[in-house]
Amino acid sequence: MQWATNIEIFYLAEEGMSKYKPGGYHPVSLGDTFKNGRYSVHHKLGWGGFSTVWLAKDTVKGEWVSLKIMTAEHQRPRELLHLNSLKELSNASSPSSKYIVQVLDSFKHRGPNGEHQCLVFELLGPSVYQVLKWHDEQHIKLFSNTIIRMTTQLLEALKLIHGAGICHGDVSAKNIAFCFSRPSNKRSITTEQQLFEIMGSPKTMKTPDRKDDPSLPAELVQTAEWTNFSRGNEPKDLAQPPPLRAPELIFEDRLDYRVDLWCAGCTIYSLVFCNGPFMHLGPGATLVFQMIHFIGSLPACWEPTWKIMQGRLDDRFAIQPDTKPCLKQDFDTDVQSPKLKALLPVIEGLMRYEPGDRTSAETALNLLNAQLDMLNLQSNRRKLEKSRRSNHGRRRRRR
Repeated sequence: MQWATNIEIFYLAEEGMSKYKPGGYHPVSLGDTFKNGRYSVHHKLGWGGFSTVWLAKDTVKGEWVSLKIMTAEHQRPRELLHLNSLKELSNASSPSSKYIVQVLDSFKHRGPNGEHQCLVFELLGPSVYQVLKWHDEQHIKLFSNTIIRMTTQLLEALKLIHGAGICHGDVSAKNIAFCFSRPSNKRSITTEQQLFEIMGSPKTMKTPDRKDDPSLPAELVQTAEWTNFSRGNEPKDLAQPPPLRAPELIFEDRLDYRVDLWCAGCTIYSLVFCNGPFMHLGPGATLVFQMIHFIGSLPACWEPTWKIMQGRLDDRFAIQPDTKPCLKQDFDTDVQSPKLKALLPVIEGLMRYEPGDRTSAETALNLLNAQLDMLNLQSNRRKLEKSRRSNHGRRRRRR
């Protein structure tokens, strides 16, 4: 699988320069080292609203790792407490713990923009979002078994972190990553050249108008474009892209761990269709309209607020009465695989409007497994019946 890079939009596709200031991003250049020279930077893996992420070499262990450097202002004790819990989970003996990214190290680094929390994770590959984007551009879908496997692992990971009292807060295809499927694969890639053959060599652009400002990086490094790895999961900071915004944040302005369930439903939908269920192009009222069209009527307690919000929409956003929810229509018309059809009730349970009505990750997982077991049972029965008819036909021919 090859990933295209577009040099013309490279600068816009990377993090904005406005956050390279006191309290913001730490300026990083290729070859920089951290923690007294232990971690050396070789490539850029990504960036977000609160961090940049880099490919680094652990010179002590001789391993490739992901180095996440938080903005200087993002120093929250509660999140560090969650980090420690995550580290315990990733090292736990539970089978589900293999779906939680390994936290290898954490330390502080002081730079021109302040003191930054640095987190070291196992090396991860491309995000599911990148993989889905590539498939969508090629007009192909993921294999059914792959979608089921990824859904199962996502629910297993959520079951584990929710059981530990942690809310992820930003579940999406961008935050589920592919990783090495076997430790032997990880050990076989030892040199920088071997890794660059997979993810491409770094491309840089000199920072315009830097004027020797130490708060700015000397160059902007383009994010790596991976080609082939398999599953993993990297939790990120609490943030909700508008298309994934849970309805309670619009109508009640509150947040708890069940926001992850809504986002998990959106993510599972995107695995099936290579696109998310919502496209947010305006105010919150537009998103609510799309939710109603996708799922169905709002709870009665939210209707008064919705009537006020509707005044901000034009006639194009009129709800048609007795219209079948788009979610069911999509599965009825575009999904043929019985295994994938089993995901419809899972998504419906996760994407209920009120958080208290949503199925837990554990319940969703049990529902999916029960439906898959039923499909396997039905398949085995059909095979057995076909075998009996075939044997009966052979006996009749012998007579």
